[in-house]
Amino acid sequence: MFNQDDGFAAYHAKSLDRFAYMAIGLTLLLVALALYGRFMFSQAQLDQRIAGLSVSPDQQLWISLPSKVVVTDAYGDIKQQHDWSAMGVSEPTVNWLFAPTQIWMRTVSGDVYRCPLTLTGCLPVKRVWSSGSYASLSLSANGQFVTALSNHDGNLYLLDASTGALIRNTSSYETRTLDIVNAPSRFTDRKGLYKANGSWSDQQSMVLANTGFYRLDRWPLLPTGAPDFAAMPQTILQTQGQPYFIEAFGQGDQQHWYVLEGEMSLDHGWLNHYLPKGAQQNSVRIQLPIADPISMVRLGDDVLIANMAKPEIVRVGMSGQQDQATDQISALNSPDLMPVFRDILQHQTWFERFSKLCLVLMALLPLGLVLLLKQRGYNLNQAL
Repeated sequence: MFNQDDGFAAYHAKSLDRFAYMAIGLTLLLVALALYGRFMFSQAQLDQRIAGLSVSPDQQLWISLPSKVVVTDAYGDIKQQHDWSAMGVSEPTVNWLFAPTQIWMRTVSGDVYRCPLTLTGCLPVKRVWSSGSYASLSLSANGQFVTALSNHDGNLYLLDASTGALIRNTSSYETRTLDIVNAPSRFTDRKGLYKANGSWSDQQSMVLANTGFYRLDRWPLLPTGAPDFAAMPQTILQTQGQPYFIEAFGQGDQQHWYVLEGEMSLDHGWLNHYLPKGAQQNSVRIQLPIADPISMVRLGDDVLIANMAKPEIVRVGMSGQQDQATDQISALNSPDLMPVFRDILQHQTWFERFSKLCLVLMALLPLGLVLLLKQRGYNLNQAL
């Protein structure tokens, strides 16, 4: 015979099951949202940093920041500011070239733009390198050619600085269609070895940082001023770590190099000062006050290095004779830059707090679910 109490208990248990499944589904959704929020806030925190440094021919420092580029003199006094949105650029840039009539730049994600000197109406440059890769840019000493180095396969693309048109490409054997160098096999053995921003040029040659073999290679120039990648390069320096950024001082036998080095990345990278002739015993490893350097440029007689972990720039200057030099380190601080860096640091702090809050929610939401179901009389042991 049907018992009314048993029917009520069965109906009540069924309602509780539906409630439990709804609570579990909602909790999983909230945990997923918290996980997504943690990822987004962590990425936003990483984006609040100095993206790169560049120096223009008039010896002004260009500092790429999250929302704009700030232009200062050698002492950090701000002379110009340009918002990315007003320039028509999608995001911060890491690589700038100052050609006679245009400014080239590469963004964090790899897009390349050509801009007039007014920095308005920037135009994207068609990618001729591998899809999904980015190319680091360098400018010939005469300002007529841009070399784009693909990080995917190590191929070099020679572009016209005024039009962006492709002139040469070291990856192809079709010399008749692209005017490729005559001996691409000489370069093929070195594919994938050259690193972002590790270039330096003068009126006679172009030097690239060869990360695969821990060295600097010098390429001669053609009469046009373009690098002659058909020639065999000359190794001018063996480095202790993988070279990422390079700057040269002096000429001939008196030339010495500052090389920003690391292992597989620049995390915890270091600066080496290679004194004239580049011998290992003549190198001085400089202990930087920053843990994660991200960019290095030469400004006057100093090199400036930006920190990725927090907004700061250190200046390394050489004091004394080149063969017995002492490297002096100081911070690039100015009344103009301090509030700019402080604003970035505040944004970093807030995004870090939101990221930690999402992590706490990911832990508390399942615990709250368990407590709620127990309070409603749900037998979790039996369910398991």
